[in-house]
Amino acid sequence: MRMRWVIGALATLHGHAAAQSAPADSFTAMVAVPSRGDTLRGFIRVAQGAGPHLTVVLLQGFPGSATPTLPAVMQAAGFNGVGFTFRGVRASDGFYSVQGTIADAKAMVALLRSDSARRLWRVDPDRIVLIGASAGTLSAMRALRPLAPQDP
Repeated sequence: MRMRWVIGALATLHGHAAAQSAPADSFTAMVAVPSRGDTLRGFIRVAQGAGPHLTVVLLQGFPGSATPTLPAVMQAAGFNGVGFTFRGVRASDGFYSVQGTIADAKAMVALLRSDSARRLWRVDPDRIVLIGASAGTLSAMRALRPLAPQDP
């Protein structure tokens, strides 16, 4: 039930955001993220306003789109949106492996939780969402448990 609500909400956001352009103080920045000796390449679409903003990370299937639309939809809806490719895919260095995608997802989240990401891209380090598509779903599910906040 909850999953259907999330999918329905995203579909609604996509319909509303498709006709909108990026707000005035929103912007897109290219990112290069180290992950176990390789460099992942992608971008973050930063939402309008002072933030901090909830940030949605799209974990695509293989090979994924060079310019996925979900980050733009998230930006237009008031959230940060991140798109990147796993190691060995498109512009990212290294060799593709299933285990590598899990490490890559963790590396991206670690970057987004950093003080630099908070300052430069208005990321709320406590509100990062992973959305997996196709093979990216496994990476999101496997990376999710260790990314949960630690109990006091």
